[in-house]
Amino acid sequence: SATEGSGWEDSLARAQEAEIPVVLIDRGIEPDDTSLYATRIAPDNVEVSKAVADWAIGAFPDGANYFVLEGPAGVSVVNERNSGWDEVIDAESSFNKLGAQTANWSTEEAKSVFETVLKSNGNDVQLVFAQNDEMGIGAVQAVEEAGLTPGEDVKIATIDGTQGGLEALAAGDLSYVGEYNPIFGDIALEVVEKLVAGEEVESSILVDSAVFDSSEAAQEALDAGRPF
Repeated sequence: SATEGSGWEDSLARAQEAEIPVVLIDRGIEPDDTSLYATRIAPDNVEVSKAVADWAIGAFPDGANYFVLEGPAGVSVVNERNSGWDEVIDAESSFNKLGAQTANWSTEEAKSVFETVLKSNGNDVQLVFAQNDEMGIGAVQAVEEAGLTPGEDVKIATIDGTQGGLEALAAGDLSYVGEYNPIFGDIALEVVEKLVAGEEVESSILVDSAVFDSSEAAQEALDAGRPF
């Protein structure tokens, strides 16, 4: 699970020469040379972020001023989440991008960043796309401290589906959560067993993920004892 997307070519080539299969978990590499690893197991970041963007268009039929809270620069999931979101939103001329900034997956950093964004734009921000739940919760805190109501004055959409994220959605503070399903240890183990046995596997194995587009959907998942 690479913390940096690039710079893996030499290491993976050496593993390949030694006949050591490599399985990428969650995060990919850039450039994505599938000949250098056995498979990547992960949800589809591009599709998840497209779903968030589709929800945003439905929530704001007349468009919106929006800001993006990103994860750390250079990480594959950040690039993929930007790619999916931009592909959909950039086609909508009524959506005005105020900017994007990394908050390093951090609630505290996101709160600080978005406080500045609200002040510099006279609170004229209707939408936040936070690339993980923690940053979305930080945006919620900034909205509240500005005297605004999250979910009403500013809608905040996130990706992950953590317990904290679903609790915030159930409370009405977040408006949409696209799940990034982390429950795929059994899939990874099955793949490893196949590779050890000398079997071939697909170069990409997608993990199904859900979406939570209402407080009721979030509460239902929490009540059902969803694993986190």
